[in-house]
Amino acid sequence: LKVSIIIPYKKEKWQHIKASLESILYYTPKRYLAEIMFVSDGNGPDTLYVAELQRMSRLVTIFALPPPGVGLIEAKMRAVGATSVHSTVLMFLEPHIRVNRAWLTPLLRRIRLNPQLLAMPALDPIPADDFNAYFAATAGVWRFEWNLNLVYTAPSSTLQVGKPTTPWPSPATSGGIFAIRKDWWNRLSFYDHGMIGWGGDHVEATFKVWLCGGRIE
Repeated sequence: LKVSIIIPYKKEKWQHIKASLESILYYTPKRYLAEIMFVSDGNGPDTLYVAELQRMSRLVTIFALPPPGVGLIEAKMRAVGATSVHSTVLMFLEPHIRVNRAWLTPLLRRIRLNPQLLAMPALDPIPADDFNAYFAATAGVWRFEWNLNLVYTAPSSTLQVGKPTTPWPSPATSGGIFAIRKDWWNRLSFYDHGMIGWGGDHVEATFKVWLCGGRIE
């Protein structure tokens, strides 16, 4: 499996983008990477960072949409259409994260076992006032309340999964950070072209994956 990492960004601090990319380059085996695509959704010259990003690695590609941008969901859809022909898996990340040791291999292993899987990594929170720290997350799941509000909860069944590395199903996805096969993405026709701006993608992704025979972990 070859991966296209897709990272949308808009008016993001360079220190966050730089730290995110540094962690990806350090902790990701290069044999899995087809590219690391940064998707600029209407950034101006001060927050585009093309030269800075390209200096960090030859794996970096830039997909730049002119100002004022098209919104997060549309930007993701256009970016997928521009990914490398050599990639088979899409890995969506955000521009203010830090990946850890062996972060990608378990996701690819699960996707290899189930090509119709939407795989999410465990997310440890980073304090808003200190990008160099993090706290271990509680094992939990994403789910919807009756008004489709998305919440992260830790039911007792999740806490009894056994080893921390044992994957478990999740009723929903947050929509921001996940891995999925590119052919499964295309088969599900992500996303609805009527969605603009930010939000709603997690609802569509959740219902399409489960109702079309897939699985979320």
